[in-house]
Amino acid sequence: MVYFDNVYMYGKATEAMTEETPVDPISRKGRARAKAAQVLMEAVERGDVEAMITRSADFYGPYQFDSIKTMAHRLRAGKKAQVLLADNKIHSLTYVSDAGKAVAMLANQPSAYNQVWHMPTDPAKRTAKDIVTVIAELLEVEARYRVVNKSMLAMAGWFNPLIRELGEMAYQYEQDYFFDSLKITSTYGVSATPFRQGLTEYLTQLGFMPPQAIV
Repeated sequence: MVYFDNVYMYGKATEAMTEETPVDPISRKGRARAKAAQVLMEAVERGDVEAMITRSADFYGPYQFDSIKTMAHRLRAGKKAQVLLADNKIHSLTYVSDAGKAVAMLANQPSAYNQVWHMPTDPAKRTAKDIVTVIAELLEVEARYRVVNKSMLAMAGWFNPLIRELGEMAYQYEQDYFFDSLKITSTYGVSATPFRQGLTEYLTQLGFMPPQAIV
């Protein structure tokens, strides 16, 4: 069994998140993730199942709730991109394509089972401001943005249940949140797509950039 997980169970990790980071959830979602992982690994320890946990930072790439796509739409339209809560905190992003390939690879490695793996993630430390800047450079537009504070987030949550759910996870944007994937790179030689390259591929898929932009 390959269980795909996220980082909610780490809570307010004050250092780089690795596979050895203590489980210390501070949210309802985090406690649910921690319990699921506990149940699975206890079954592994009993010998009931062979399984692994694969964990990812926040995604960028082709999936339903991608904030990069929203930022790009706004910037192309001459509007300001919206950044959650802080623009100067490190926030790692995992490319969806990298995660998919890594899961497929790990599932076919007998030595990968019965442990936790972080999905390959660009190790460069970028803030929300940096991310907006790269998107704007690729789109050849001005890097304009505004920070959505807690009051604005709470107000939007009255009308949008998805935004309302962000409230309990706000801490992820109010502090540095750096995701380390050195284990999979050092063990199997799997490294992340550099952020600028992955972003170029994704924006091209969205039709925001010409196909020849991919190198």
